[in-house]
Amino acid sequence: MEANVRKELDVLISKVLDWRKSYLTLVSGKNDECLIDDLRNDIDIWMAPYVFRLEQTKHITRQESNDFWTVISKNVDEFIKDVKAGKRITQKVIIDIDKLLSQFKIHKDLIEGNHINHEFQIEQKVKLANIAMILILALAEKQGICSGECGSCRISEIK
Repeated sequence: MEANVRKELDVLISKVLDWRKSYLTLVSGKNDECLIDDLRNDIDIWMAPYVFRLEQTKHITRQESNDFWTVISKNVDEFIKDVKAGKRITQKVIIDIDKLLSQFKIHKDLIEGNHINHEFQIEQKVKLANIAMILILALAEKQGICSGECGSCRISEIK
């Protein structure tokens, strides 16, 4: 297997680990089986066709493909055990309010421009709304309105 293909497979494995961590932040102890289905679906939709194509185009051998899927299966099995045990992790998120405000202003200016097409304007509005939501949560925590301890906003450190 070429080095660049090995890197691609390593990136895919790290993506599964990222998804796994992300889904473990959502464990509530109630009806968490859907998280298992979601992880499996992500793998089936985003990775399986790609790895199949790598094998089909002879970039990897059948054995290398099997080795890759063994690693993925072990990660999924560990995830299932964690979910069934009710293991929930929290992620430490650092938010730079000044940077967010700057991004907010940029997207606001883009929306107000008359020279852009409608589709791009909608994309910018969605980005603006996401930034606004994060800013509201961050400012609420900074002002002591929200402690961030409930875990729903997962904001633990704000600059």
